[in-house]
Amino acid sequence: MIKLNGRPIQRKTLVDDTSGKPDILSPNNFRFWIIRRGQLIGLRLRDLNSPALKNFKGLDYFPPQKTYIVQGKYLPFSSPRKIIVPNRIGTTTEMMSLGKVKFHLQNQSLELIAFQAYPEAKSLFIIFADQTNGEETYAGGRFLFAQRLSSEEVILNFNRAINPPCAYTPYATCPLSPRENYLPLRVEAGEKRYPGSAH
Repeated sequence: MIKLNGRPIQRKTLVDDTSGKPDILSPNNFRFWIIRRGQLIGLRLRDLNSPALKNFKGLDYFPPQKTYIVQGKYLPFSSPRKIIVPNRIGTTTEMMSLGKVKFHLQNQSLELIAFQAYPEAKSLFIIFADQTNGEETYAGGRFLFAQRLSSEEVILNFNRAINPPCAYTPYATCPLSPRENYLPLRVEAGEKRYPGSAH
């Protein structure tokens, strides 16, 4: 029997992941849902009995530091901008950005392009790269969800930076850091490179 979000179904037009809440089908030990990447539509499959899941090696983090919790200013663009973002499968995707965040870290004035993870998201979604990538951290950069305190004030807590899904599997299609979001310093905070990763 196939279930949709835990309930039996026979027929349904599925909602894809652009909403932030995709319809998830669950036949036996599998979970799958529709993903949309630009003009491409795909099917994401999760096997609850996967050897990779059973052999999961755990996550590793830098020790938390208060110096990596910084307040920034959200600067909206006069109109939304299309940002070219590379992805794990070797192509690019246009992502819409409404603004950027300006902040200070390690005595430098820096900026990061911000996105919305999905239309109703209250936090800002940031994909950033830094000088630890490819060594202590994942080569493609990391994700950060920035808390908005007001229309202008934003908190960036780099201790909560996380790896994208493609840090754990070669089958993910996740976006990588756009060139505008490369930080010319070492961000020794947040999640480190996954010990079980081959890339």
